[in-house]
Amino acid sequence: MADRLIPGDRGLGSLKPGKLLVANPELKEPLVERSVFLVLDIYPQDNEVEALMLHLPMKKKVNDHYDGWDNFLTGDSAYFRVGGLAEVSSARFVGVPKDGIDPSAHLHMNPLTDKLAVLHGSKEPERLMRDVEDARMYIGVTYFDLAMLRDDLGTGQWLLADALPEDVLCPIDGDLWSDVMRREPVRWQANPENSE
Repeated sequence: MADRLIPGDRGLGSLKPGKLLVANPELKEPLVERSVFLVLDIYPQDNEVEALMLHLPMKKKVNDHYDGWDNFLTGDSAYFRVGGLAEVSSARFVGVPKDGIDPSAHLHMNPLTDKLAVLHGSKEPERLMRDVEDARMYIGVTYFDLAMLRDDLGTGQWLLADALPEDVLCPIDGDLWSDVMRREPVRWQANPENSE
């Protein structure tokens, strides 16, 4: 069911690109408390899950590092987000394809869902944005240890939810964690005492 949080999936069968990893309300560790990560890929051979932190904006503008984006990314979209603490050679760019655009049919898009895609070609804003409603650019990524994540999902430290375009496009001053936790039918997860 869309938007349903899935606790305790020990087999990781539901973990796939396009899913959100949502911190359990009781998880109080620095950097992960009230956090939301978008799963980009899973590498079983390396025991890693690549993900982007979605909830942490930066004050750096995309156009300060990549020319030509000021005509396409405005408002909240004009600013980088922190994707994680692991450095990578280039920024990760996640966009929402326009209605009628199939991300799997485009070489410059790696589909995560039918409404979200990793975009390739940060030096070609006009070509990329022709097929995209809006997008966010992330500096850094997060790598989860796959075996440890399996255990954490099994104990409910992390919850899984389907990623929606509004999760990636969350405003700078938004509270993404609360937004995801409040979605129907997941209200019972955020407030177990009000589950009826």
